[in-house]
Amino acid sequence: MKPYSFKEVVEDMKPWENPEKAKAFLEFMETREDRDAADICPRCGKPRMDAIKVRNALSRYARVYICNDCGADEALRDLYGEALPLNRWNMVKQAREAKP
Repeated sequence: MKPYSFKEVVEDMKPWENPEKAKAFLEFMETREDRDAADICPRCGKPRMDAIKVRNALSRYARVYICNDCGADEALRDLYGEALPLNRWNMVKQAREAKP
């Protein structure tokens, strides 16, 4: 069976609709070996990811690795109770722009 393309996943999941769908989408995309631009942080969209996955930060809100700058930002936002909603992450924004 052929793996789903990014566009097919986006059409099926509609991750921009709510944070739960965004979380499922981000975690699904994390598992894909063929994920385009693996060096791009799914949260900020900048090419800051270390090639060795475990050297990056693990998000507090989804089972997804993010760049260390975003990890520090998440920690500070968590301290003040101002988490960035998952449906505002860069990867989810890109999915919304790619929708048919």
